[in-house]
Amino acid sequence: MTEETSDVVYTPSELLDMTVTNKIPDSEIPVLDKSDSSEMLFTECKSIAKTVISNFSHAYPTVIDVDSGTHFKVRIGSINEVFTLECVNDEKRIYRAKYKSGSN
Repeated sequence: MTEETSDVVYTPSELLDMTVTNKIPDSEIPVLDKSDSSEMLFTECKSIAKTVISNFSHAYPTVIDVDSGTHFKVRIGSINEVFTLECVNDEKRIYRAKYKSGSN
C-alpha cells in the first residue's frame, strides 16, 4: 500500500480568518532551511523577527511560541506551509513545514 501525499493549501481568505485567533493548523515536522539560516547576534535576529511579524501578522496567522532574553521563536502560517523563524545561540534558523493532510 502506498501512502499518498497531498499538499494542503489555504486560500488568502482562510488565512485572514485564522489571524483572528492566530491559530495555525497542524503541520508536518519542520525542516531546517539551511540556505536561509545563518549566524547572527540574538538582538539582530529578534529585530528581524519583529519586522517579519509586523509585515505579515495582518494577513497571516502568527504565533510567538518563545520570547525570552536568549530565545525567540515565531511561526507564521502561509498558503501552503508553516514558516518558523527561531533566534537562539546567536543563530537565525528558518524552518519550513507542510500542513498535515486533513488539517483544513
